[in-house]
Amino acid sequence: MTPGCQMSVVERTARERRAANGPRVVPAELRRANAARRAERFKPYERTPAPRGLTTKQWLSRNLAEFASLVTTTVPLGIGYWFADRFADLFYRFSPGYRGNVIDNLRRVLGDDADLDLLRAKARQTFRYSARNFYDLMRVRRLPAAALERSVQVIGSWEPVERAIGRGKGVIFVTGHLGAFDFAGQMIPLRGYHSVLVTVRTVSEFIHEGVTYLRASKGFDLEEATPGGLRRLMRALRQGGTIGLATDRDFVRNGVPVRFFGHETTLPAGAVRLALETGAPIVVMISRRHRHRHTFTLEEPFWVEKSGDLDADIRRGLERVVGRLEQHIRVAPEQWVMFQRVWPAAPPPPIAVFPVGSPLEGRVLGGETSSKAAEPKPPPP
Repeated sequence: MTPGCQMSVVERTARERRAANGPRVVPAELRRANAARRAERFKPYERTPAPRGLTTKQWLSRNLAEFASLVTTTVPLGIGYWFADRFADLFYRFSPGYRGNVIDNLRRVLGDDADLDLLRAKARQTFRYSARNFYDLMRVRRLPAAALERSVQVIGSWEPVERAIGRGKGVIFVTGHLGAFDFAGQMIPLRGYHSVLVTVRTVSEFIHEGVTYLRASKGFDLEEATPGGLRRLMRALRQGGTIGLATDRDFVRNGVPVRFFGHETTLPAGAVRLALETGAPIVVMISRRHRHRHTFTLEEPFWVEKSGDLDADIRRGLERVVGRLEQHIRVAPEQWVMFQRVWPAAPPPPIAVFPVGSPLEGRVLGGETSSKAAEPKPPPP
């Protein structure tokens, strides 16, 4: 089925549901704010002045990102992708560690009996897709909003999202590292929603500064997974905003045990915990590449109901998210650009994100795992 056919079925279903539910209600002030943000999309590119207090390393990283954005929006896209593919081929050849990680992840998706040659071919494609994703991210800064919107076809309807926002509890977007998620995900701030993107630094500080600078260039606010960042996420939801989190890798190492593609691992439950804490619905969003274009799929919002058993509620909500991620990853496993092992042979030690004994730790993100990791071990008898 073509993306266009999928969209027509989804939109027809949405119209039928709207007819049954009555007209949507969005607060007037929220409607005006969204309209103002949409108007901002068509302003010509203007370089914003650097904020005060940047270190030399941060200043250099941002300026290199600006230069990369200038180059990638000047070079024809086909030529840019060709160079990205060649860089990916070199990276694939000379990075045995990352290559092994990607092959191991693909084996869990395709089956333990998958042919090794097939796994290697898929892994090479994954490296190429990742390089193209980074190339597209560099284009975001200077690419006009209208051109960006022409490159991304939205499958699904924004109407359920706006109705959910109209309830005053915000919306939690959950995704995985599938397709050009940084590029296609810009549809959220371009739609006019105030959105906060949760990030975790997995690369050097210099690269991370440039990447976050590019990610925020179309209107995302960025927050790292810290106690202060968590409080701001909850505040954003309670003010009717949206947040975005990736849930296909336990980067902070304080996730919840779950079966993912039939194998035990841990995945972050932050989105589910925030949904339980604030009453915000979860919307699974998935991006996918189609040659030089992208699709951006919005699924129906769902709410995680409270039963009185917090652990059971978290497990049930996370399993629902995981099931949707599995379905989308199976369609195009080579587009799952995950370079760390999702199923490590030996679980790494957890990272203590919150101070020992912090109530936020147990209530929202990581149970008691990181507190226990932070506690000193008793001396031997």
